[in-house]
Amino acid sequence: MGLLLRLLSTGAVGAIDVWV
Repeated sequence: MGLLLRLLSTGAVGAIDVWV
């Protein structure tokens, strides 16, 4: 579960980083 949350969090941060 922690791994999934970590992957989702990393993906969200990466998407926001690219968006910004």
